[in-house]
Amino acid sequence: MAILLFNHYTPHLNLYIYNTMINALSFLMNQSFTLYNSMLHPSLLYLVIYSLQFHAPVRHMPVLDAVSFNIMIVGYAKRGYSLEALELFREMVGLGLEPDEFTIVGLLVSCEQLGNARLGKSVHAWIEQRKSISSSNLILGNALLDMYVGELDLAHTFFDHMPGRNLFSWNSLISGYSQKGDYMMVMSLCNNMALNNVRPDSVTMAILVHAAAEIGGLEQGKLIHSLVVRMQMKVDAFLGSALIDTSRKPKMEN
Repeated sequence: MAILLFNHYTPHLNLYIYNTMINALSFLMNQSFTLYNSMLHPSLLYLVIYSLQFHAPVRHMPVLDAVSFNIMIVGYAKRGYSLEALELFREMVGLGLEPDEFTIVGLLVSCEQLGNARLGKSVHAWIEQRKSISSSNLILGNALLDMYVGELDLAHTFFDHMPGRNLFSWNSLISGYSQKGDYMMVMSLCNNMALNNVRPDSVTMAILVHAAAEIGGLEQGKLIHSLVVRMQMKVDAFLGSALIDTSRKPKMEN
């Protein structure tokens, strides 16, 4: 009933209402994450960031709890204000508020943007020491994987030990190997992905097409293109560009 009222009979949503609903749905992880993400609407984040840019103290917010801090930490992190996100975390802990999975995702995004792998590893170690937060959470696990992609050996080890993986997990690791230029590993991971019954998306296929082009696999590129057609996959600008690039590559001679 509360969800029905929230979705259809609450025309003027505010921070207090969102906090109340997220707290109420905390035992339903998927729904609480979905609601939290919907809360990060650009207009709401604009108001939060606007107030902080003009040095409106956090303590003057109408609802001062972990959710309020999380909104700003994740909001800053997603917009590249990494140092500000870390400072908010310091203030949050200083007030005695307990960080959760949302907080840690914001911290890991900030560490990745700063290129500070050492700090990211410290955050991971801190997570493992706490019983209230588990890195086995898929969203948090993906954030950790994304942070480790700069060190592919560590990323691959972490990936192999993840209790659950989704398309984002596979794409993160595949993209990391593609950026490194290890295209044979890209092809191998895509094959393993298919064996695990994970359906690729346009990002996966674009990386795979690019890998085929780089190793001179024109025929492989054509097979991938035909697979895209059979899967009725939407060809966006990223995938379309990769397909065009493949068709222009000369065939590698034996």
